[in-house]
Amino acid sequence: MLRTTRASLAVFLLLCLLGSLGPLRGELAPSPATSAFPPWLLPAWPYLLIAVLALACTVLRRQRWLPAKLLTSAIFVGLGLFVVPNVALRVVESWVDPFTQVILLALTPVFTVVLEPHIAGSSTQPRYALAAVTTAASGLLLIFPFSLPRSAFDAAGWLILLLAAGVIATAYCTVARLASQHSRQSGTSLVAIISSTSALSFLFISILASTLHLRFAAQQTSLIWSTLIEASSLLLLFWLLPRLSASRLTTRFILSPLFSSLVSLILLRPTVTARDVGGLLLAAAGSAWLLFAPLTKCDAPVSPLNLGNNPLL
Repeated sequence: MLRTTRASLAVFLLLCLLGSLGPLRGELAPSPATSAFPPWLLPAWPYLLIAVLALACTVLRRQRWLPAKLLTSAIFVGLGLFVVPNVALRVVESWVDPFTQVILLALTPVFTVVLEPHIAGSSTQPRYALAAVTTAASGLLLIFPFSLPRSAFDAAGWLILLLAAGVIATAYCTVARLASQHSRQSGTSLVAIISSTSALSFLFISILASTLHLRFAAQQTSLIWSTLIEASSLLLLFWLLPRLSASRLTTRFILSPLFSSLVSLILLRPTVTARDVGGLLLAAAGSAWLLFAPLTKCDAPVSPLNLGNNPLL
């Protein structure tokens, strides 16, 4: 059973804060008009950096490599945690408005709470975890304006993002189990495989997009932002994997937009309505309950979803 410490929660909140800076990246780290750094390499750069560091640590510390039977699981995690959400957002960016994208991806912790006992093999969750995470996600509905699908493309965009949220949740549950079972013996090799998978995938996608004159690589930010913010966020996330449950980790999909809203309130000082205040309180209360409530035993029934012993997951 994972023990959530104050240090883990502090690092997690820092991770959410770094994630909330995304909307401000254009002002904080504008991309230069010209750069000697290949633009097609930028999307893969933070993952490549972490992969090299993890590989070096594995070799220098002579840690064990992840068992071969779990290689498929680690590759799936690299794709599910980072590649799938990035690609999904690029695909639907002209079909689904940004606020609706945030709300749909905020359903990720809802999926995670449901799947975690079956995939991660976790026998404990905060009491009323599903109610808490649903309350938190509902708070974002009050904060951010969203629009229902009005065309087939809009509906397709919704479906893609909902599927992406399910894949992300499954990947978090899978890596939570891998990290809890293998972090001491082969933790750095797990990080190296996950990061390498993401880096190679982004390299392939970026080169393909550049060849086809798509906008995937052109929308990436500066090298400074990728190194300082994105790579730092990856380090924090990998450090947290064996220390926080999947349901608590995916709360970042709610807390990061919440922190972004608080930052905008402080900097821009827009008119705040009762609906905004209610949404902030709901999102904060639900997230706080999921993060700080004591863990209780949850009995996962035997079902086709019980994948805890499946070597592929």
